[in-house]
Amino acid sequence: MHSVINHRVANGLPTVYTSNVMLADLAQVFDARLADRIREQCVEIRFVGESKRGLRKTA
Repeated sequence: MHSVINHRVANGLPTVYTSNVMLADLAQVFDARLADRIREQCVEIRFVGESKRGLRKTA
């Protein structure tokens, strides 16, 4: 994971990260260096609401 993120950041490539881990909690999942690299390049956009999984009606 580190080599992919490092390559994209070093080459100025746009990257979209999606995760259920908040930016503040990244260091608990990844090492501090990788968490900082992600955090310095990101803006956090939260999507809130209740899960709709399993609620679809079948015909």
